[in-house]
This record gives sequence, C-alpha cells and structure tokens, in this order.
Amino acid sequence: MSLKSSIARILQELDPGRTKKPTAGTEAGCIGPFVNRQEPEGPRFAAQDQPEQLLTRNQVAQWLNMAPKTLANLASSGRGPDYVKFPGGALRYERAVVEAWIASSRRSAA
Repeated sequence: MSLKSSIARILQELDPGRTKKPTAGTEAGCIGPFVNRQEPEGPRFAAQDQPEQLLTRNQVAQWLNMAPKTLANLASSGRGPDYVKFPGGALRYERAVVEAWIASSRRSAA
C-alpha cells in the first residue's frame, strides 16, 4: 500500500463525511482531518463577499484557464499579476489584483 493511499484511508476513517480526497501537490484539498470543504465551482469561484481573498497559484491558474507553470513564467518575467510571498515561500494572489491585471490586459480588436 502506498503512502498516499494510506493517508487517504486514515483521513477517511477520521472523517467519513469528507467530500474530497487530498491530492499530492495541490493546496486546494487541504490535507487534514479537520478541513472538510468542497471545491468551489465555476470560473469566478472566489467568494463575492470577501474583498481581499488570497488565492494560490493553482487556483488563479484554474480561474484563468492556464497552466500554473505559465503563470509562474509570467510572474518571473514581470508580466503576470502581482503576488504576495510569505516567509517559507508560500505565494498568494489577491483576487482584486488579479482582476485588475485581467482588466489591464484587455486588448480591443483592430
């Protein structure tokens, strides 16, 4: 039995109502028995009542329908939306900043 399947089995035993198994390498399905949430759906999954929600790179990439690596390349070249880097290396994007970047990237058809 692999470590991943062992962890999934243990989490299922601790919280049988869990809706989503954790996936290696993603932050969206928080690993832990105390977090039980469903993934939001739709392209505008950020809660409208939270003006400054912090999003992970994977969440922003999913929202923009692009690969996380593409978003990372845009960030490293200075062409992507601004992000916040926390001690320990965690990157987060403010929803309002990403929306402003989208608006500034708009081009009219010639």
